[in-house]
Amino acid sequence: MSLLHQPHPWIGRTVTDTATGRRGTLRAVAPEPRSVQPVAWLHPEGGGPEWTTDLDALTDPAPITPDTTPATPRHRTAGGAGGATALHPGGAGGRPGSSQPLAAR
Repeated sequence: MSLLHQPHPWIGRTVTDTATGRRGTLRAVAPEPRSVQPVAWLHPEGGGPEWTTDLDALTDPAPITPDTTPATPRHRTAGGAGGATALHPGGAGGRPGSSQPLAAR
């Protein structure tokens, strides 16, 4: 996988972050900038900046049913073609609490 991303069976599913009590879609498992330890990258329900949390803080994945399929994250190509969302942990901004927002899209 590119950008040090790791596979995880819950990618694309809504999960609970027990560290914050928030629910969001697991978008990636990858280290934060200047780190080697992988963390979970979550996108909040209803939109907003993504945040990170420890992988052990993930619980309660939404079930996969015949009429729901987890979203498959797509990566932006070098030129940004295709309008896909970049999921790399190269975000800008501060780190309020245990979250690290990605750069604005």
